[in-house]
Amino acid sequence: MSSTETNIFADGKHTFAMIKPLTVGRGNTIDVLNRLTKFGFQIQQIALVPRCPATMEALYASHKGKPYYDDLVKSMSVNSVVPLVLYHPTEDAISYMRKCLGATNSYLAEAGTIRAEFGGHVWRGTNAPMNDNAMHASDSAEAAAYEASLFFKL
Repeated sequence: MSSTETNIFADGKHTFAMIKPLTVGRGNTIDVLNRLTKFGFQIQQIALVPRCPATMEALYASHKGKPYYDDLVKSMSVNSVVPLVLYHPTEDAISYMRKCLGATNSYLAEAGTIRAEFGGHVWRGTNAPMNDNAMHASDSAEAAAYEASLFFKL
């Protein structure tokens, strides 16, 4: 991001998140969006993006070299994804979004969280792969700006 661009995510009210392909394929996109709005998020930008391994490689570039990287990129490229730029008027959007998602392992996610309700363990049992956890969410303003830039003009 150049010095003349504004990182909208630096305000603490915006975040980037993405509904993962298996969640989209299961027909849960609208239910997840409804849950996000019940958590108080406002959708600023949304898209339905066809599967694209190159975009997923870029999205998860920080994981390259880790043992799970190839499986992660492959699983994220099986179907369309729904990237989102979200706004929350009263919370730190990045940390609140991660709280609303729940634990990375959806089987261990707290009841009432998105991953507890829509994660792969619901359909595949406790042996569901860790990356079948309904959604991706940015962990910092810098990550949100980069990740959103893969899908949207900001």
